[in-house]
Amino acid sequence: MSMTMDAAIDALFDHLAKQTPPEFFAEILDDVGWLIDDPTMDLHRTLRGWLIGDELEKVKVALSMQSMALLESDAERHAIAEQLVGRWPELEPLCRSSPQLRTTTLPNHR
Repeated sequence: MSMTMDAAIDALFDHLAKQTPPEFFAEILDDVGWLIDDPTMDLHRTLRGWLIGDELEKVKVALSMQSMALLESDAERHAIAEQLVGRWPELEPLCRSSPQLRTTTLPNHR
């Protein structure tokens, strides 16, 4: 039986205890990236999908990733940050501190 990276990570995510902080799961995924044979491909693609996806908790995990850049340019980081904060205003503090959006300057939405 073969399982894709997407399916494996989604299965782990779906079985997390409700009180698991997103940054804790992100730390585990950062470690997984060091253990698998091609961490920059499937894991990167999966987490990038989470970052631009529709599930708030998955977005939080992707924003908390430390060891891999999911976005390629400042323009892309800025556009994604604006989209996320526009959709979920409560994400503004995480967007401001996220390693994924570190070089992005968000306007004050307050």
